[in-house]
Amino acid sequence: MSDITFEQMWKRLLVYAPELPIPLAQSFINKAYSRALSGYRWSLLRKTSVFLVPDAYDTGTATFTTGSTTVTGVGTTWTSAMVGRQILPENEAPVLDIAAYVSATELTLRDAWLGPTQTVTYSIVLMYLECPSDFLSFVSVIDTTNNWKLVLNVLPESLDMWDAQRTFTGTSWVLAGTRPSADTPPNIRYELWPRTVTEKIFPFMYMSKQALMPTKSDRAVAPLRGDVVIEGALSELALWPGTGAKPNPYFQLGTHREHEQRFIKMVAQCEVEDQELLQTRIHYPDENLFLEAPIDGRFLQRHSFGFWG
Repeated sequence: MSDITFEQMWKRLLVYAPELPIPLAQSFINKAYSRALSGYRWSLLRKTSVFLVPDAYDTGTATFTTGSTTVTGVGTTWTSAMVGRQILPENEAPVLDIAAYVSATELTLRDAWLGPTQTVTYSIVLMYLECPSDFLSFVSVIDTTNNWKLVLNVLPESLDMWDAQRTFTGTSWVLAGTRPSADTPPNIRYELWPRTVTEKIFPFMYMSKQALMPTKSDRAVAPLRGDVVIEGALSELALWPGTGAKPNPYFQLGTHREHEQRFIKMVAQCEVEDQELLQTRIHYPDENLFLEAPIDGRFLQRHSFGFWG
């Protein structure tokens, strides 16, 4: 963590501009901190979690009524645990979010059913995976059963072309962006495709959003230091003219440029320290010598390679 606290940082600005309002000083510190965080994937902001996908449920039949968000079931034992999952009436698009549980035979949809009124077989699945509230971006999502990493760069438009009715089930290998949840504030969601109908766990690593510093005891995430954040804040301070009654004595474009250049260099140095400390971007030159794994020590003992002399 940073060597000094948020309070110590913004108080340092008052040395340069004693008439600077405290809320504005705090704003300059947090703006500089946000800028330092935004351009690099800091290692200590990486977190791990899991997506738990339950078994599909398809007992009984469901009645969908034109223009209504109510779904009624016959022979169903729906539960409150199904809220947040999706229901597919006989594999017809669109996929519908379950917004509320009413009873074992009644659910409420997020959006009204716009197709014809019908009583059909259905499937309740979890195919829209909701990310943590501090989610920023994925590092990787893995399938431990099949020992591979899911593909994360597929657009939802591609899924609409490959599987418009979302009929494909089986081994999931894609996570594609989809619309956020209905929560306030909404959470980011990704569609799992093909949808799985059996319980499965997908561990994942992600970059988290670093909250700004609202309390006086907060500190910047390592290896960012307080002097780095202050340098960026002084760059902001040099652009503030003050007020008519109380002009800012530190207001100077040339001073802003000097602080900004130092701030950029200092942040870059912190990035280097992050790479050296936690080895997030170190790539050794021999990592791709053997692409056809696995091989073991016995293989190496029986074979000679020119590049080893």
